[in-house]
Amino acid sequence: MENKSRREAVLLIDDSEDDTLLLRRAMANCCPSATNVQSVSEVEAAQRYLSGAGVYGDRSKYPMPRLIFLDLNLRQAKGAAFLEWVKAHPQFKTIPIVAITGDISERQATATLAQGASAVMKKGANFDELKHGLLHATELWLRHCIGPDLSAFPA
Repeated sequence: MENKSRREAVLLIDDSEDDTLLLRRAMANCCPSATNVQSVSEVEAAQRYLSGAGVYGDRSKYPMPRLIFLDLNLRQAKGAAFLEWVKAHPQFKTIPIVAITGDISERQATATLAQGASAVMKKGANFDELKHGLLHATELWLRHCIGPDLSAFPA
């Protein structure tokens, strides 16, 4: 039998503690499909998480995510660096990545999609808009879309 909590893991990559808390609160409020929300604050930690390196090797605590929310405006390394890394590691390319940002032009969004993001989402002007966006993204990627097949990753 498939481990449901493993299938429904979501990874947040955001270097702002306030934004991470807000995103976690919004997801808890609106997204029952996201049963296991993990978070990291830098690209290197996200890479270790996906690779199962170090502490992240314990997949019972740090399951492979079915969905990743990536802040595009990370201080240490831009979100584009993470997208580039994922593109270079084909084993992770099937995990949907929703790039989130406060503000973005259509040209920047198109470039972000070309770099490998599955979607680009504005954080919203208020908490209700953020919840609405997260609800639609998680419903799409966790309930309505099939995949990725996480059985290829060691438990």
